[in-house]
Amino acid sequence: MVCRSSKGGKHPVPKLIVEGPEEEEMFAMGRELRETKKKRALKSLEVVPPTADEAAMMHDLFLKNASLYGECKL
Repeated sequence: MVCRSSKGGKHPVPKLIVEGPEEEEMFAMGRELRETKKKRALKSLEVVPPTADEAAMMHDLFLKNASLYGECKL
């Protein structure tokens, strides 16, 4: 989380106080979701190229649906 001072620059954000089992469970769930999102981002096609198996699968899908691409002559 980011907080800006009215004079510009950084301003410290108070730590979240987790009280009780329900809040602890929600906090843990949020942490787990954040970690899952980070792991998924590291595997994204925007970061990592497809494997040979994935590329072959995409090529097969393309060939099976070539008629959808109009001018494609197969």
